[in-house]
Amino acid sequence: MRKAIVAGALALAVVLAGCAREADEMLVIGERFFVQQVDDIFINRSQNLGRTIRYEGVFRALHWAPTDTYHFYVVRYVFSCCGFQAIGFELLPCNVPPLPDQAWVEVTGVIEDDDGFIVIRVISLIEMDERGAEVVTSALASGIDGWRRRLSRKQAKSRNRPAKQDRKPRIYGFYA
Repeated sequence: MRKAIVAGALALAVVLAGCAREADEMLVIGERFFVQQVDDIFINRSQNLGRTIRYEGVFRALHWAPTDTYHFYVVRYVFSCCGFQAIGFELLPCNVPPLPDQAWVEVTGVIEDDDGFIVIRVISLIEMDERGAEVVTSALASGIDGWRRRLSRKQAKSRNRPAKQDRKPRIYGFYA
């Protein structure tokens, strides 16, 4: 009995050690889960500081008039309740080459904390020829919408009535 408990504890320790991330493991953010991965970096900032990151997005150079400085970002856009919002990271300006605003780029850098803000210390910033999806959605929302569509088709078939897209739309709530 004692040997079984020790063996179980040892197996659990090996599994947990295998799940730990190394600090220098490259984090590549793709289009499908862009919103979730960026949110994860902000939520679990202590676990992600010092990690190397690579992602593509729109290069933005924004002028801040009070200090007459430029701030550089690589972002994608997400539609929220109030319109389109940019999601991404600010780049530390030390290694940022001159690029046109709105250029599609791939950035590789290290996640750092700059006075409470998460920023990327740039290792490389490359202008890409082919653009990806500038507007991304939450994969969770896409999954829920897909589930609703499948459920609607299933319900329509079971009730012997036209599919949802063939019926007159109904309004179930109020929108401003």
